[in-house]
Amino acid sequence: MNYLLLSLSLVGMALCNVEVVGNKCDYCIEFFEIMEELNGKNLTQWSQFVENALFACKILNPDGKNAEFKELCEFALNRLESIYKYVRYVDNGIHPEKDCWVFFRCKQDRSTTAPRNSRIPQGNQRHQKVN
Repeated sequence: MNYLLLSLSLVGMALCNVEVVGNKCDYCIEFFEIMEELNGKNLTQWSQFVENALFACKILNPDGKNAEFKELCEFALNRLESIYKYVRYVDNGIHPEKDCWVFFRCKQDRSTTAPRNSRIPQGNQRHQKVN
């Protein structure tokens, strides 16, 4: 029950004053993918999480000239404690697309298309005879 309350309060705090436009969602996913790579499944050390977030920002915007990424990174760093608590205690790990949806309101991929090698008929193949 406490995790649910923590989750709701963290998400509520994270969503204040967020406007997602342009490439911010793409940058967000890249940011969380790097964070996932750097942190792995080990989210036990807050200090390492902070270091990795700063490093991810430097990787994606080394000269600081990309305004959209700079804004996204500042937003993430200012709310890093909430992000850390959410991915550690609520979501049990970093999930880039989901985390971007939670914290930046980026659209989730809701595709229902079957994989290419699937035996499930797709599109107009539905009415074709299967051998």
